[in-house]
Amino acid sequence: MKTSYSAPALAALITLAVPDADLTDVIGPVWHNDDVIAVRARDASGRIWVVWAPTSKSAVLGIESQLDVLAALAREHRAGHLLPAVPAPAGLVRLIGGGRALVAHAPAGEILTDDDLSRGHSCASPSPMRSRRFTRSIRPPFGQRECPITR
Repeated sequence: MKTSYSAPALAALITLAVPDADLTDVIGPVWHNDDVIAVRARDASGRIWVVWAPTSKSAVLGIESQLDVLAALAREHRAGHLLPAVPAPAGLVRLIGGGRALVAHAPAGEILTDDDLSRGHSCASPSPMRSRRFTRSIRPPFGQRECPITR
């Protein structure tokens, strides 16, 4: 099932999951790896949406299982229990070639890959503090707005 999709075709899937999304443009390059292709698009109200589509049989179950995980993380973020924003799922859209694409409201920032994180683009860093200091509540020296991930 090695499939490829164009950016406009992927963006059009957003309107199936979110009927009131009046898309105006596709944002940035299409992101892909061996199993998934993703694109972000903006609607007339300024909301940004992202759609992930599987391009291989192995990715079909992975995409569908992400819906529950992202929904749980989005609930925790809205409740104030999770600091970083996560994509808030809008639904799954059936693909003609098989499988379903995941559509979500995109958080601010860019899509990061494992390579990005391995080059140091993350908020976590080794701490010089001794382990006994971790028994108290510790907050990072930066707020959500200063986090380098959300540039």
